[in-house]
Amino acid sequence: MPLKTARSTKLPAVIAPDGIAIHAFELPPACYVGLAEGRIPPGRYAVHRHLTIEQYTYVLSGELTAVTLGGADSAASSLELRAGDLLLTLPGESLQFANGAQHSARVLFICAPPYPTDDSDTHLLLEHAPESVEERRAAIFRLEELRARTDAIIDTRISELERGLPS
Repeated sequence: MPLKTARSTKLPAVIAPDGIAIHAFELPPACYVGLAEGRIPPGRYAVHRHLTIEQYTYVLSGELTAVTLGGADSAASSLELRAGDLLLTLPGESLQFANGAQHSARVLFICAPPYPTDDSDTHLLLEHAPESVEERRAAIFRLEELRARTDAIIDTRISELERGLPS
């Protein structure tokens, strides 16, 4: 039976590599998308990048500054985010959050593919910089693993659907 409602956990499920407390939703894991709540107290958090994850950050409450850097030909940009704002960070972009307010901000992180529990998709950086050759190689390796898992899931689902079809 599907869940009708789900809340994020009261205690953080994990602390992300950048130092942000992540509160998971009490839902079964999905194959193609992940969802978690981030609670971001005042302060500046580590610069990081995701190798293969497309991440939406939706601000539920509070205010944040997000600093991002896309490709090698771009400069870092700073964005002020408030409740109702949505930020897309693509694979390979660097990202850093800062909360200059007196209260914690709450955000939804919506990731595709889902964020891995071993943090293997996240690289901490000393500063905003374009992807390194090593990061590009790691992203290729990770994408090949994701493709194999996704192909297996799709093949299984097709087989299940075909079993229900008349001959």
